[in-house]
This record gives sequence, structure tokens and C-alpha cells, in this order.
Amino acid sequence: MTSSLSSTAGDVVNLYMNLLPVELLFAKVLHWAVVCLSSLPPSHSLYAPIHRVAKCYVLRHQSPLHHLFHIMGVNPAMIEMVLPVQCCPSYLPSFSKHIAQNKDLALMEADNTFCNTKALVYCNGSGYKGNIGAAAVLFIDEEEANSLKYHLRPKTHHIVYEAEVIGILLGLQLPTDLANRLPAQVAIGSDSQAMIRALFNQCPCPTHYLLDWVHASTEKLHTKQDRLVCSQACCHALCQGAKWKGHTCGVIDLQIHWTLGHTDFQPNKRADELAKEAMKGSSSQFACLPKVLWKGPLPTNISAA
Repeated sequence: MTSSLSSTAGDVVNLYMNLLPVELLFAKVLHWAVVCLSSLPPSHSLYAPIHRVAKCYVLRHQSPLHHLFHIMGVNPAMIEMVLPVQCCPSYLPSFSKHIAQNKDLALMEADNTFCNTKALVYCNGSGYKGNIGAAAVLFIDEEEANSLKYHLRPKTHHIVYEAEVIGILLGLQLPTDLANRLPAQVAIGSDSQAMIRALFNQCPCPTHYLLDWVHASTEKLHTKQDRLVCSQACCHALCQGAKWKGHTCGVIDLQIHWTLGHTDFQPNKRADELAKEAMKGSSSQFACLPKVLWKGPLPTNISAA
């Protein structure tokens, strides 16, 4: 753009206009193209050719895809996949969201919910010095009952938004592991409005596979509570050799609340402390974590790649 101004003045103009040197700009565009191609689902016609050319760089008759993946060195198998469709248009989440209009109301609602709800879970995701971690803590009758934490890979592979979603996933695992029936109302608190709103967005976007795991976990929680409520009917059906399928929504009043972060609200501060421990590399035992996290490191996030 300013190649005719091959001088210090031209470099200063590029700096103030936030223009990268042309070789870095080309590398950035190529890298973004490779990441987008790597995130295509198996139903896409380019999925098989992309994974084939990324594995082997042929000596003759190279295609543009061969050159592209050979130069950038990106492994499509390590990039998250973005599906074109998540759920049917009529799908309704098995929980409700509560986002206050301002911070003062949010703090008042958080105090009121903590005092009037027997079972609560507070989640948090944190990132510092290149590390990402997530945590969740369960409170029963205003007393800490259990907690989980999970260390993600460095920020070169993940972002804090992913940690917030993983925090919700850990938070759903805590009440699911309980052997007793839960109260009629269960509340989950998170300080990420973006994540809470994304749970009600079915459009394809990065990190949506984690949101799908959250929806599956909420349905699993409802199903388990329905089995505990209708234990006699479940046992009777199983004894007769029939299949028993529990309800996936409406069994309990599951709510997700926006709670302010970095305030004097003690439950949220406790979740933040655990998230910082996870950020430093500390994770709960794999047997206690959700089974979807047992498979190993999560795929690299598109925004972090």
C-alpha cells in the first residue's frame, strides 16, 4: 500500500494505520484460511481431501492445498470442528437464564439466590501468564460440599471463553454425582454473560461443541433426578424387561444466573480461587471429571490457533 514510500516515514505511516508488513499479512491470511478449512465437518466435500493432503506432501503434482498445509504446518485433526447445524429449530434448553439489568441488581439477586436456594453451583474460568483453567464449587445449605477443577492447555490452544464453558460443564457434574434427590430449584452462577447467552444460540460458531456438551449434561441431570423421583416405576419397568426413559427437562427448576466477578461475593470468590489453582496446572482426578474430558486434550480453538 505504501511501497513507494520506502523510508522511515512510510514505516511510521504503516504503524499508525495498524498495517502489517506484506509478508506477515500474507502469512496471517494463509493461516486463517488453513484454520477455517481445518474446521470443516465430515459432511463437507473438502473434508477428506484436506485431511489427506495434510498427512502427506507429495513430490509431484501438488495441489494448492498441498502447498497451503505444508507451508503453514497445521494439523486439521487438532482443530475444533464447527458443525453447520447444532439442534433442530424447535429445540428448547432444559434450563432458564437470569441476567440482571445492571451490576447492583445482579449483586442483590446473587445474595438473595444464595440465601434462599439449597443447592447452588458457582463456576469460573481464568487465564493468566499464558495458562487457562476452569473450576466449579457446589454449595448445599450455604456450605461448600464439593468442587472440581480442570486445567486446559496454554492460551496458544485455548481461550478464557472456553474455560467459562468448561466451568459450567464441571458445575453440572457436581449435582449429577449426588446420590440423593435435589431440591426443586437448583441454581448455577457464572460471571460470563456471553457464555450464558450463547447457550441459547443454535447458530454455528466456534466452541459450540462445548455448548452441546453442556446441553447434554443438563438433560442427563434431569434424567437422573427423574429416575430418583420415579424409582419404583423405573424398577418395575426394568424388572419386566421394558426400557425406561426418563424426562430430559422439567424435572427440576434448573437456572443459570449471571453473577458478578471480582466482587466481595464469597461463593464466586471461592470459584475464582479454584480456577486460579487449575490455571497453574492443578486438575481434579479424571474419574471425578465429566467423561467427555477423559479423552485427552481438547481440540485447538479457532480463535486461539
